[in-house]
Amino acid sequence: PPIMVFDALFIPDSYEQLGLLAPQLAFHELTGVQLLGVSEWYHPELIEIAQEHVSGAVIPALFDPNSRFAFVADFADAYRRAFESEPDAFSAHAYDAANLVLAQLASGFESREEVREGLLRMQAYPGASGVTSLRPDGNARKRPFLLRVKGSTIVPLD
Repeated sequence: PPIMVFDALFIPDSYEQLGLLAPQLAFHELTGVQLLGVSEWYHPELIEIAQEHVSGAVIPALFDPNSRFAFVADFADAYRRAFESEPDAFSAHAYDAANLVLAQLASGFESREEVREGLLRMQAYPGASGVTSLRPDGNARKRPFLLRVKGSTIVPLD
């Protein structure tokens, strides 16, 4: 068996490619290593393709409709009732963007510059897409949702 001098293996590829690679790792007796993936692994077919070879893998996601965080769960429940479908990352981000702007308008900011400055001061906003802080350059800083493959499901790690 190979001599492993690492605890984790980061595989920045698609879930389809992981489905081909993960069984090869086991075949070559590379077991007991924590698999770390990219958000593209968060797909319903991952476990069907890779099966037990991805058990315990950690996956970041832009959005988790099954999150236990109340502010995310409330959004997901309301979305399901309103649209009779599952929310996705696009719907969560759009919801947060609209709410961030509306919060600035509700604070009395009227001009584009005032709204912009108010947005740039936002820190740790608990939104549907997670906790968001805005950086001085206008980019959002977010912590990804962390998920783990457990049995035949993908569950929140948080």
